[in-house]
Amino acid sequence: MILVSVIIPIYNVEQFLSRCLDSVINQTYKNLEIILVNDGSSDNSLEICEDYAKKDNRIKIVNKNNGGLSSARNAGLDICKGKYISFIDSDDWVSLDYIDILYENIVDNEVDISIVDFITKTDSNNNSNIENKNQINCYLQPEILQKSLFYELPSIACAKLYKSELFKHNRFTDGIIFEDEDIMYKLFAASKKVVVSKYIAYFYFQREQSIMAVRRKKDNISLTSDSWMFIFRNKEKFLKNRINIGYQYYINISVFMASYYCQCFFYSLFDHRFIRQRKKIRKFIQEFLYKAENIDSLKYRIKYVIVKYFPFYFMFRRN
Repeated sequence: MILVSVIIPIYNVEQFLSRCLDSVINQTYKNLEIILVNDGSSDNSLEICEDYAKKDNRIKIVNKNNGGLSSARNAGLDICKGKYISFIDSDDWVSLDYIDILYENIVDNEVDISIVDFITKTDSNNNSNIENKNQINCYLQPEILQKSLFYELPSIACAKLYKSELFKHNRFTDGIIFEDEDIMYKLFAASKKVVVSKYIAYFYFQREQSIMAVRRKKDNISLTSDSWMFIFRNKEKFLKNRINIGYQYYINISVFMASYYCQCFFYSLFDHRFIRQRKKIRKFIQEFLYKAENIDSLKYRIKYVIVKYFPFYFMFRRN
């Protein structure tokens, strides 16, 4: 059996860690290298990892100072030896055939990335899966990039199996949030073929105090909006010489950012710290709208006018 590396970043998840690790060590696919990256946890997460490592010699533990999700994943990439790589977040869990399904699809279809479906959970209930494991779709370039551009391929790093050579020149970016968004289009660009299965094998646990929940708070809106603008600019710069980026992309992104602009505008009425961020977002929107040329769709012409002149329409459309 071919070696598959599973990289699991860990930070203060003692309450959920055993559920995740149990789902991994009991995989029907056995030839695994399980890399647990303890990212400076201050709870009992490390002790839990060590207990599991005593019982399963496939587990490797990496201890490092806290550096965030990107740093932890990169630490795992630096030492992994598998021909294929999968990422699992430590408060999530997977079906017992997760690796088997991903591996079978990546080998049988001779692709660079194999993808399964995922659902968001708020509890640990076992889940029935009504999707057929054989219901798959394969995509080649440039369709891969076109689908990536409009988020028709999932932009999370988890729920996938990758050929390890995709990470030879790609790493997660430190210091930003939404790090998956920043790397996935690069990995898709480096892929000649991908396969997508509708089979649900990954369970994303949404907890109230998760990183994603914290990112929605007022105090983080500047960091959040800055990260999105960083990603969108880099994505456009990266892709514009590879595929045709139509007006739809520029208008859709402007609509997305209009919500952040409106929030900053509202906050700036009471807190002058948000004035600068509001102006920064407005400049970004104007920059992207300027690139939306030859709009031949009435729907998009209307969206263009609204986001340019009446952005508050989108105040509650996206958070």
